[in-house]
Amino acid sequence: MTAAAALVIGGGAVGIALTRGHDDSAEGPPATSTSTPPASTTTKQHPSPAPPRTLLRRVAITAGTPVTVRLRLSGPPIPATSVRLRDGDISDGRAWFELRRARIGARTRGASSADLRVSVREAKNRLRVDLATPKKLDHVHLHRVDGHTVLVTVTRPPVRTSPTTSNAPTTSSSASSGRSDTTTPPKQQPKPEQPATPAPFPNG
Repeated sequence: MTAAAALVIGGGAVGIALTRGHDDSAEGPPATSTSTPPASTTTKQHPSPAPPRTLLRRVAITAGTPVTVRLRLSGPPIPATSVRLRDGDISDGRAWFELRRARIGARTRGASSADLRVSVREAKNRLRVDLATPKKLDHVHLHRVDGHTVLVTVTRPPVRTSPTTSNAPTTSSSASSGRSDTTTPPKQQPKPEQPATPAPFPNG
């Protein structure tokens, strides 16, 4: 092969290579496909509301014999087993009881009167109710009236009286007439004196 022929063949190869390079650059970068993820169909979960609580809302003291305390609650009712007397002897000035139920709470701290002071303390799943008195009281009794009412009865010690006898005149009063009648025991009347019997005259 002559040198001229080799030069022609080489030039043609270079031309083909240049043409291909131009065509590739004209096509541009390869196309890329992008996909958008589908929108989520799940809904956002909201926390469920807390269950209602049993709440002690009011404490009322009534003076008298006996002294009474009424506790009023709201929310789910309490069963009879929730009322527990821990110390019912208040003769030493103090007594206490409990109200037990899950998540029970209080919106009052108690009440007080001349006869009694009621203090409410809140703990986990229970309320402690303390009773204190400066007076002479005897015993504490609890009564669950219904699921929202608890009645506390505080008795007084019995009054001891000793029997007495007297010979004094008794007095009775009349409310309608406004006068007073006095009854006096009858006096003992002296026995009448017997006439003296004359001595018999001697005979002769």
